[in-house]
Amino acid sequence: MNGPHAAEDDTRKFFDRCADHGEMAAFLPEHEPKVARFMAAWNIRPGTRVLEPGCGSGRLTERLAAAVGPAGLVVACDPAPGMIRAARARNLPPQVRLVESTVIALEEPAESFDIVVCFCVFPHLAPHPQSVAAMARLLRPGGDLWINHLEGREQLNAFHRQAAPEVAGHMLPSEQAMRLMLAAAGLSWLSLTDTPDEYALHARKPATHPGR
Repeated sequence: MNGPHAAEDDTRKFFDRCADHGEMAAFLPEHEPKVARFMAAWNIRPGTRVLEPGCGSGRLTERLAAAVGPAGLVVACDPAPGMIRAARARNLPPQVRLVESTVIALEEPAESFDIVVCFCVFPHLAPHPQSVAAMARLLRPGGDLWINHLEGREQLNAFHRQAAPEVAGHMLPSEQAMRLMLAAAGLSWLSLTDTPDEYALHARKPATHPGR
């Protein structure tokens, strides 16, 4: 079997192995200040509806659930069944719904979410244009998309080049490519921070659609 479906299957199996080995299950102490800074920038309030594509084992999902509170919602999806099992083992609160799915295949009504948080996952969301379009569809007008990593683009891509074959080609696109994808999906570019220590891209779905 060749082609994109084979590549997706290989990626799922890779992350299943990571889940089996307990990898990416917790934040390292040196990551905590960055995560706290990201959480502050996301400005998630009680009652917020959050989509977390590629949630992995749920290390961030726990914190998103606490931020939205019982009146909010976190839909956390991941195509790797091992990662979803690891996330379920955390016994997350009722405001969390875990779904074994890619963001492209996620069956949620359009404009369901106030914010989409892509944390340490965007390179794996292939094909990127379709994933961005899916996230844009799921955002409400005025909703925010955040794409964050714990290192800069160059550092992340260099790491992936030396990683396992299943993910060695998973790259974080250039700023120009990201701008084009976001614009094609109808999202407005707001800001980008790309330093060796972090990556934070912020976009927004316009509050009103053209022609309305």
